[in-house]
Amino acid sequence: MINTVAYRYWPLGCLYAQFGFLPEALTHYQLAASTFRRDQDLIHAGHVSNRRGEIYLAMGQSDRAFHQFQIAIQLFHRGEQASQATAALRNLAMVLHQRGHSAAAMELLEQALSTCDRTGNSLGAAATLTSMGEINSAQRQFLFALGCFDAALEI
Repeated sequence: MINTVAYRYWPLGCLYAQFGFLPEALTHYQLAASTFRRDQDLIHAGHVSNRRGEIYLAMGQSDRAFHQFQIAIQLFHRGEQASQATAALRNLAMVLHQRGHSAAAMELLEQALSTCDRTGNSLGAAATLTSMGEINSAQRQFLFALGCFDAALEI
């Protein structure tokens, strides 16, 4: 059964985030996440946790962002929808890269790309390849970066 209360909080969180009211967005996302979890709607709870992580990252709170991305990935796996975790994997990888753990970040991105390929998620694959290109570029591996960007454009 769909819980309409949670579906009211989620779009309000989106609107607040769109207009830059990030603390308000987090409040509404938290209310949606609590409702989704209570109702065992793990997939929507995972999407909300991923979005909360993105907002924390935008606010410069990478520890909180990291934690939310981990929660999102766990929720997707518990809900037996690991294919939904690719955005959270990408976000988690970029936090790892920012912290100087580029090799671990690339491993996560390779995992996300494999999932995208297996499930036919071409948009997710393109986004993942772009993230891989950004990391390669930051490491001055320009030919690898170019290859990733080209592959993303071809999708």
